[in-house]
Amino acid sequence: MDNQTRKDIQTATWRIRRKLLDNTIEALADIVKDADINLTNDAIRAIDSINTLRMDIDRRLYLIREGE
Repeated sequence: MDNQTRKDIQTATWRIRRKLLDNTIEALADIVKDADINLTNDAIRAIDSINTLRMDIDRRLYLIREGE
């Protein structure tokens, strides 16, 4: 496997992970909006953790794009 193919696979893998996290956040937002409820501290921490993972994935994608 050449470097470009490896880079393409890594990029696709991280983009899939990022999209899954984006969908999770959107689903949580829909649940909260539809139920018209306030978030608990646990839910806020969970969203914060997901956002941290999203930032980590964005950083990894940047590193792949820049050639590490």
